[in-house]
Amino acid sequence: VDFNQCAYITGVTSIHDFPLKNVYQSSCEAIDYSAYIVKIDTRKSGQASLVYSSYIGGNGIDVGMGIAADCDGVAYITGATTSTSGFPITNNGYSTKYLGGENTGFLVKIDTTKVGFSSLVYGTYLGGNGYDYASSVALDKSNNAYITGFTNSNLYFPTTSNAYIATNENGIDYGFIIKLDTNKKGKDSLIYGTYFGGSSYDYISSVALDCNDYIYVTGVTKSEDFPVTANAYRAKRTGELSSTFLSKFDLSKGGKKALIYSSYLSGNGADAGYGVVVDFNQCAYITGATTSIAGFPITNNAYETKNCNSNGSGFFIKINTKLSGEKSLEYGTYLCGSNLDLGSDIKVDCNGYAYIVGFTSSNDFPVSKNGYQSNFRSESYSIFLIKLDTSKNGKESLLYGTYLGGNRNDFALSMALDKKLNVYITGYTESISDFPITSNVFQAINPGGEDSTFLIKLG
Repeated sequence: VDFNQCAYITGVTSIHDFPLKNVYQSSCEAIDYSAYIVKIDTRKSGQASLVYSSYIGGNGIDVGMGIAADCDGVAYITGATTSTSGFPITNNGYSTKYLGGENTGFLVKIDTTKVGFSSLVYGTYLGGNGYDYASSVALDKSNNAYITGFTNSNLYFPTTSNAYIATNENGIDYGFIIKLDTNKKGKDSLIYGTYFGGSSYDYISSVALDCNDYIYVTGVTKSEDFPVTANAYRAKRTGELSSTFLSKFDLSKGGKKALIYSSYLSGNGADAGYGVVVDFNQCAYITGATTSIAGFPITNNAYETKNCNSNGSGFFIKINTKLSGEKSLEYGTYLCGSNLDLGSDIKVDCNGYAYIVGFTSSNDFPVSKNGYQSNFRSESYSIFLIKLDTSKNGKESLLYGTYLGGNRNDFALSMALDKKLNVYITGYTESISDFPITSNVFQAINPGGEDSTFLIKLG
């Protein structure tokens, strides 16, 4: 979301009559799926609210997975593609050729204030000879783009001489971090590129930056030798399955010195981090899902100290990366009801309040009296939004809690927060009735009666 309360959304579509406006690309070239970008001005009503909308794809399968926007209305979209031709690649891109593998990552930069072909500012493949997924993107004060994801490429992947890990000789599943200056051309646009992980499976799902341009990443690891630092909250993996992690980098330093905080965040089950955000005090906030019923980083002041369902519960963890060991864990709680729950994204405001969005199949998920929707309407899954004050204890920490959904399955995948503390939630829904739709919207019905993208804005 930008300063004008315009929301930017990316994803994937299989339809050939997607709503378009001021487009770079007016047709869906792919046989199956194309990525897209949509810009909605939430201050306007009806058709006037659609500012920009375009396919982003080529002759293969294209998936938009992460998006960021700068102050000038320029959107940075990242994801994965199998398109070997027709994909929006520019002459100034870092890599203009598809280098092989099942799919490759990409970064596309669109100026949504322009019309047609001139709106495409920068487009590049990001990958090597294996499979590459670019899952998340964030911008610093200079609008350098930080892209994260995972890869098994062992050739041609964009790494730099100052990388934390420069090679992947065995072709294992590594996370990666790439920093691009899209104002430069070709190979000069790559400022930093590194593999990151241990000797097993590692995936970076989300990235955030603080005011010092320190980078924070979370995701999933199965590596027993995942890179941890001496100041870590937890230096060893405790579960038999996957673990969440938090890692913090200072890219002004080279090699191993760049890693300034890294820790497992795990219990005795399977844990996965899906979203990370950071405040002005270098405290990182992480959400995801866990099956751990013991050993998970839960604090005494938690909203919920017990896992309500060992098949899968959401969680929220706050780590002060300026502290060490056990002291670095400032808050940890389960977010759960009696059925499956998952936290997909997280944001923090200027007061230090945490906003967590996700989806749940629990009809007893924590909601508050001031919530928009107190009852569970779905046949299986409903969206949830939670707002927590980590300075308070137990149930007092819940400032806001609500379901958001209709008569079928609804899934929240991503969230943004504007300066007025409005919350913007996107994902997909199967609901055709009871979904929270307002009178001023661009599209008031679910035209296919199946999976449709949605945008919800809450004050």
